Amino acid sequence: MDFCSSINDLPAFIISDILSRLPTKTVIRCKSVCKSWRNLLLEPYFANLHLSRSPASLIVHQVGSDILNLLEFQDEFDGHDLRYDPVMKFDLRVCYPDGQILLVGSVNGLLCFCDYTNECLFICNPTIRQYVTVPEPKHRTRYPSMIVYGFGFSSISGQYKLVQIYQKALSDPALGNCSYENLGEVYTLGTGKWRSIGTVPFGYDLRLYSVTLNGNIHWLICDVESPYSICAFDIENESFRGFSSVPGLGRGTLYKSLGLLEGRLCVTPIKVWRNGDILMLWRDDFLCSYNPERNSLEQAVVPRESAHIVHRFITYEMMLHVASFCSLKDFAMEKVYANSSPHFPTPTSSSTRIFSTHMPYQIIGEILNSSDCRIVYVARNPKDTLISYWHFKNSMLLRKGDQPHPLEDFVSKFCEGTVLFGPYFDHVLGYRKEGLERPKKIFFITFKELKNDTNTHVKRLAEFLGCPFEGEDREEQVEEVVRGCSIETLKSHEVNKSSDVPSWCLMPYNAFFRKGQVGDHAKCLTKDMIEHSNAKRAKSC
Repeated sequence: MDFCSSINDLPAFIISDILSRLPTKTVIRCKSVCKSWRNLLLEPYFANLHLSRSPASLIVHQVGSDILNLLEFQDEFDGHDLRYDPVMKFDLRVCYPDGQILLVGSVNGLLCFCDYTNECLFICNPTIRQYVTVPEPKHRTRYPSMIVYGFGFSSISGQYKLVQIYQKALSDPALGNCSYENLGEVYTLGTGKWRSIGTVPFGYDLRLYSVTLNGNIHWLICDVESPYSICAFDIENESFRGFSSVPGLGRGTLYKSLGLLEGRLCVTPIKVWRNGDILMLWRDDFLCSYNPERNSLEQAVVPRESAHIVHRFITYEMMLHVASFCSLKDFAMEKVYANSSPHFPTPTSSSTRIFSTHMPYQIIGEILNSSDCRIVYVARNPKDTLISYWHFKNSMLLRKGDQPHPLEDFVSKFCEGTVLFGPYFDHVLGYRKEGLERPKKIFFITFKELKNDTNTHVKRLAEFLGCPFEGEDREEQVEEVVRGCSIETLKSHEVNKSSDVPSWCLMPYNAFFRKGQVGDHAKCLTKDMIEHSNAKRAKSC
């Protein structure tokens, strides 16, 4: 009987099945493991498989902010909460320079929003950092006329459609009641152009989102005289129809919001927690929790970054969203733009890419050896690494409100290898051994060597990478590189002084630059701690 010696020996569809069950953030990291996984995760088959298993989350946008935040539902039998992960956020500034951004709709992981200041429309996938700019429609907002949008998907044709309803004012509202003529246009993603669909019935509130369900885009009708309270647009047939008011639902849109609740269209509720509480969304910007037993209504706390400025009155936009790996590049006639954060690398047209990792050679050695990549490994004195790691770990714990690790306990954990990324000595020795056997493949150097003779080793490194310094001013070139990479220069950059939290980590920028000294451990470790570390090092070697 044949046995698989590696996960890559499994059939592609089984690997896809395994990876599709992982959290979204983990899947993104898996793209950087090897070329075969990256190509597998770019396939539409995987995108559809992952989408079918992806849980719903909540997209939150603070009006006036440039950031879209993704909140995960934490739903346990003994309690519930909304969890904010700073890594899973999307900077809207990659799509537009400035303006007033408002959300339009979310379908299958694709998010549509509008810059009302510059009257621009965008469709993006925040998970894979892709977006397209939608061509300008025929009608634009001019007071007292109004525009309402909707975004949906037809499972019959597989088409994504953006609907614009232009409510043309036939009189001046300042003179009394104003009547409107509604004109509709449809943009099918991948066609590159808008189409007119004629007149549109009913009246709509431009402040409220649409909701897509079962091939229809739904809006609340704001006309209190209408016998209908909800309008549905058939995405496939491009036709409108109204629904009669449900029992107990008054006319108009005041303090109401359309939503999806367990696969059903609803007004106001968006999730029923396991303990029976109901998470509700009023007017798309007020999140509250209703307890049926106590008949009480409380405002739900919206997690946010501590760096955000909180005003007395904050307006949020919120809607349900499902993470997806659907690529906008699959749609013809669309010019796709990409923005990749440092933590989530994406393939580029260049054949030369830089990838940093803490993964040990014992895990990724086979993949590294199968490619023509070159590896640079910098090792530090284990005791200096221990102290640096201890400071960083405690900074992370204190930021979360937890108690810091005592140094003595951390020394034991470090020597035993029960820390993140595994045993440090095995990690170093794995790359050291391969560096001795394959010196043209792996450039192994210690931090102490770099500090003692920086210029010499920078020149060695340049030659190893195939880009040696050349010309009469090569010594000046080396000096410039050394100055630019010194810890003093790096610490002086404004971004590295910042307490802001980057998208690729849970720690602020200024946590990554401390001292960068050789032998700093002597100021912190006791004699017994040093002997313990030395004994472990001697045993590992």
